[in-house]
Amino acid sequence: MIAFVPMKDPFSISFPLKSASGDEVYSVEQLGDLARRLADTLVIESSPSKGFPLLHQVKESAKSLVQSYLQMVRAIESKESLSPAAEWLVDNFHIVEEQIRSIKSDLPKNYYIELPKLVSQSLIGLPRVYGLALEFARHTDSHIELASLKRFILEFQSKESLGIGEVWAVSITLRIVLIEQLNTLALQIVRARQLRAEADRLADEILNLANESQSYPNDLLMMTKDSLAQSSQFNSVFIVQLIQRLRDQDPDVWPTLKWIEEKLKETQTSTAELVQHEHHRQAGEQVTVGNIINSMRLLLAIDWCEFFESVSLIEPILAKDPAHAYLEMEFSDRDSYRHVIERIAKRTSGKGRMSEAEVAQRCLQFCKDSQLKKPGDKKKAHIGYYLTGPGVMDLERACGYRATVQEMGVRFIKRFPNGFYFGTMILLTLILMVPPYHYFFGQGGSGLGSLGILIFLALTSSELSVTILNHYITFFSKPKLLAKLNLENGVPGDARTFVVIPTLLTDEDQIRELVDKLEVHFLGNQDANVFFAILGDFVDSDQEH
Repeated sequence: MIAFVPMKDPFSISFPLKSASGDEVYSVEQLGDLARRLADTLVIESSPSKGFPLLHQVKESAKSLVQSYLQMVRAIESKESLSPAAEWLVDNFHIVEEQIRSIKSDLPKNYYIELPKLVSQSLIGLPRVYGLALEFARHTDSHIELASLKRFILEFQSKESLGIGEVWAVSITLRIVLIEQLNTLALQIVRARQLRAEADRLADEILNLANESQSYPNDLLMMTKDSLAQSSQFNSVFIVQLIQRLRDQDPDVWPTLKWIEEKLKETQTSTAELVQHEHHRQAGEQVTVGNIINSMRLLLAIDWCEFFESVSLIEPILAKDPAHAYLEMEFSDRDSYRHVIERIAKRTSGKGRMSEAEVAQRCLQFCKDSQLKKPGDKKKAHIGYYLTGPGVMDLERACGYRATVQEMGVRFIKRFPNGFYFGTMILLTLILMVPPYHYFFGQGGSGLGSLGILIFLALTSSELSVTILNHYITFFSKPKLLAKLNLENGVPGDARTFVVIPTLLTDEDQIRELVDKLEVHFLGNQDANVFFAILGDFVDSDQEH
């Protein structure tokens, strides 16, 4: 394809025969090799940093993309012809807008702060996952396929593991990369339209001069040379449009075409080759824009939960849960387990920071050791006991976890809940009592009146302090959700359930109503391992016998 860049020499034109972005498109095997190379070349910082403000970059790219789109729309309203790539973009811009809105809503300002940042000069300060997504998009011509993406991530992790946050960030980072690449193409399309407009103006001047000048061809050639020399962005788009406008016109302009052909020969090309390459460039742009739009559609349809678990390195470790419960759980509960591993790995200390896989392996070893010591204790054989249960403190100590000040405060409160609650309530009560009691004495109150006002203030202040305390206690003590089994495929045999409705049998109508409700419950929850029954008894009799 033809490179779309300014040229020092007006007739110096380059032809990189690659994708529209100028990068070589790789096969699946080549992508695997690229991923393994990137594992060695994408070097990250040794300590966390804020890095590059990626959200600001996204907003700027989105703003530029919208402006390019509006220019194309105005061109359509003016009955101007657009390239196939421009038509693709205009027709499908609603998908692009949806992606932009999604990125702005799903990309918190602090989301990328905790991700590992790159130290390479070209991508310095950007997250490693951004560099990974950028290389994947560049060498697939933005044609994303789920299978190739999974293999690419797995090949990278065969040499260098990605964190849980990085794997989750693959989705939104790919969207960002696609928006940026589409913005680059949109700017090229708009620039090409401007160059064709310049060529049209020059063609009109040449044709007008050819019809009016009495000293042709000298005046016409001189004007053509001067106009071409003044074109700072002169390249293949300009030349092709000019040639197409002047071809098959008045014979008086043929010497101008001949002069352009001679200049092109100096660059070892011809007008025929130039036109052919320009058509190839436009076709390449159309393919790339189409790839980006279709990839955006795919990204909206992918089940990223399934994708995460298929490429995460800690998932196979946790799947070895000795209690065989992890894989049977809901995704949200499995995800909560992984977040604990991520939290512990981020603040491990000692000789070196532990990876998430090492923390998961340590948790699994705790379960295996517990199973060997007490084979009948299934609770401690489950990884959840050491991730969200009483054993989490043991796992943190084994990993050298350094708790934050907030965590230490919350844990202290949970260790002495009654003391904290009643102590805080008493303190708040005294604080609320002091100002009005001080005002009472300042107004000359004493004796029995002071005792009465003291009792009144104690009652009202304690009531208010309890209200305040109950309102803000939720900030320190979050509700703990119970882990759930995933029953999408039905209740397993080892979890057979009997749903019993206890009731008192009062009369025949009430019994019929209960039986009808029982039937509704059964029909709404049909499962081979779920049973329903009524456990009833008669009401007390008026007589003993």
